[in-house]
Amino acid sequence: MKYLAILALVPIVHGLTGASPAAACSCAQVDIDAAIEDATAIFEGRVDQVVEAQSGSVALSFSVVRVWKGDIGQHANVYSSAGSGCGFQARTAETYLMYAQARSDGELQADACSRSRPVTTAQEDLTRLGAGVVPFDLDPKDEQPVIAATAQPPPAGGCATCTVGTGTRKRGPLALGALSSVWLWAARRRTRRLHRQGRKAATERQP
Repeated sequence: MKYLAILALVPIVHGLTGASPAAACSCAQVDIDAAIEDATAIFEGRVDQVVEAQSGSVALSFSVVRVWKGDIGQHANVYSSAGSGCGFQARTAETYLMYAQARSDGELQADACSRSRPVTTAQEDLTRLGAGVVPFDLDPKDEQPVIAATAQPPPAGGCATCTVGTGTRKRGPLALGALSSVWLWAARRRTRRLHRQGRKAATERQP
């Protein structure tokens, strides 16, 4: 971690002024390249929920808009300290650029000393990061938009207007009629042949 976090506890001031028990947090400046190198995941996301978790932490639940680093899907949870001034403060329904690191249990975490910030104040970072990638979670239970799209009729100018397809549909009844005619002709010819054979046999049996 290439930044310095200094916790300044002020119990005496708190006792005299009634200030918040949360400790103040002073952080060294972190440049963008160092933040990119240190981060396990970098993404832009909207906070859907802020939920109290175990061990004095909160879980920030994000709907992810785009990703620059890490294995991130459409949803991500980032943990932060709840009772410390160095905890990352986020509000629901607001969008943030997050620089998160992996904890020992594999979960992501962030704090106030990272470059995580609202996107409205992250123009320098966004310019350095570039376009990013839109995430997509593939769930077998979800609808398949690709399959649904291919089921739609082709656009004008596509195969719906091909002359080959139209000609094939027109030749179908003609081909069926031709086959019927051939079958009838063969049946009549066979009937006439049987009649001739019958007359010949009858003539040969006469005394």
